[in-house]
Amino acid sequence: MEEQLKRSRDRIVRKWTDALLNTYSPEMARFIRKEKDLFANPVGAAVRTSLGPLFDALVDDESPERMVAHLDQLIQIRCVQDFAPSEAVGFLLEIKGIVRTQLSEQESRSAVRFLETFDRRVDLLVLRAFDRLAMYRDRTWEVRIREVKRRVATLARMSRLTDQDLDPGVAPTPATE
Repeated sequence: MEEQLKRSRDRIVRKWTDALLNTYSPEMARFIRKEKDLFANPVGAAVRTSLGPLFDALVDDESPERMVAHLDQLIQIRCVQDFAPSEAVGFLLEIKGIVRTQLSEQESRSAVRFLETFDRRVDLLVLRAFDRLAMYRDRTWEVRIREVKRRVATLARMSRLTDQDLDPGVAPTPATE
């Protein structure tokens, strides 16, 4: 089974890429597909560099840590986009149907056993992706909270200025004395 999937790798990864891009608007999907510049299109770069190695890791039964390493860049990007968590990681489940379609002509016991094992790998990957998404969202909110606290502290320092500090020609008011 693994060898058949490896021979069909490019086709499978292309279909998986299509499934991921279908989570975006048609205009954005076109842009992600066509723009090759890493800086102009970090999402497209992440898709191109992540899904192939991620598929290889699933087929080769690599450790969850190695699979997550291939996944991290995509999850970091999707955590700051306007996706619900299930939408952000849902594209990972699409690989199950794509692989089943690819192996559909083989109804043997070994195909069934392989698909059960493959499904468990994908499920584990999705759970790890969800963990990473939650971690990156938490980090993003921590950064936002620190920024708000910094701004509030700056405003508090500025509010301690009196009217005379701002304009020495103004007589003090009762609130500033």
